[in-house]
Amino acid sequence: MKAITLNKNFQLEDAVIEKPILKDHEILIRIKASGFNPIDYQMIENELERRLLKSPILGRELSGIVVEKGADAHQFNIGDEVYCGSGSMGSSGTYTEYIAVPEAIAAFKPKNISFEQAAGIPSAGLTALQILTVYN
Repeated sequence: MKAITLNKNFQLEDAVIEKPILKDHEILIRIKASGFNPIDYQMIENELERRLLKSPILGRELSGIVVEKGADAHQFNIGDEVYCGSGSMGSSGTYTEYIAVPEAIAAFKPKNISFEQAAGIPSAGLTALQILTVYN
């Protein structure tokens, strides 16, 4: 599958990588939209941020369609529209065609918004939720 990755010189390049193999608790998502955030730029420009990078694929939020489920994944069905953040819990980045994520970090995409709108929710939404939690 196609992906945009960071090479050894921390420059972006097109790559062909293997499609993810699911673990029992994961879902495979065909990515329809991916967000771009400061963390993506920081991974390229900042050595401290690069240490957090577990995959050469950038991108930390997405929306898409569930195309496969692990044996212990029961929250979603094939064809469900979902969105989530990634990069934590061992998942790779989102600038690719498919991603395997733990089903616990995915949510159903609201029917009344586009894939592009849903892909913009995870980082900004989590930031807003954290602010409301701290100041309430």
